[in-house]
Amino acid sequence: AAVLKNLQRAEGTLVLETAVGVGNTAKLGEIISTGKQTTFLGEELGFTAKEMGQLQKAGKLEQAIDSTCESWLAKSSSEAYITAKNGGKHARLIELNEGKSVKEIQKSIKSYEKLIELHKDKIANPSKYCPGWDAMDPRRQNALINKRWPAEIQCFTEEKDILQTILEQLIES
Repeated sequence: AAVLKNLQRAEGTLVLETAVGVGNTAKLGEIISTGKQTTFLGEELGFTAKEMGQLQKAGKLEQAIDSTCESWLAKSSSEAYITAKNGGKHARLIELNEGKSVKEIQKSIKSYEKLIELHKDKIANPSKYCPGWDAMDPRRQNALINKRWPAEIQCFTEEKDILQTILEQLIES
């Protein structure tokens, strides 16, 4: 119980350290919300409160979380293709892209990259994409930030990786 309390205190401190020096209450609320999201992602990726605090002080927390997330997603790329090739999730994507040119597949890959970046920005700046974000039920906000948009990023990443594998096979043949 004491460890949990200390972890919560460290999380709160991390969020407040980010907000120091901000006079505008709306901006302060946005900083606190972003800090909580960053802390959540850091914990999900296995960072300790101490590590996050050190990275935050060095100004490298978001960069570390982004690179860890990208590394984790990259590991699953061949798995996504194998699953799809064996008739599992995204199998239809392989069927739809058989016979397409290198240029068409490259264009599709770029489209997925844009979708991934868009969804990352939705997580970082939800009020930019959801009118009435501040009035929205906090449970709905949490579901979008921590479940729906990350799940969509995962799906788009898997599909992009499948197309990347198809492209590599086309180029090799």
